[in-house]
Amino acid sequence: MQTEELSRQELLSEIKNLKLDIEELKEEKSDLEIMLESIAEHSSEVNNQLHDKNQEMVVYIQNVQRLAAAISEIENNSFELDSIKEFLNREDELGKMARFFIKISSSQ
Repeated sequence: MQTEELSRQELLSEIKNLKLDIEELKEEKSDLEIMLESIAEHSSEVNNQLHDKNQEMVVYIQNVQRLAAAISEIENNSFELDSIKEFLNREDELGKMARFFIKISSSQ
């Protein structure tokens, strides 16, 4: 087996290339660290937004359940306006349903 001996100039050239590679890797590492930090910050923000939306949905579902209970009250002739009064001024679907329930209950 023959060993290839490199000249001093070739060794210096190889060292220079390795140093350049090291610098490139350091830059890549720095870029990746910045990306990781950015992703971590963004994921925290997204997580907070998801939590907030989840809380909104929980409240919305509870409101739907309260309006659903009003249906049973109307069917049992035990409907009280106070049970849905807070929904009457809403402009969304819950408000429309509450106003419809008032209309139905007053026609009975």
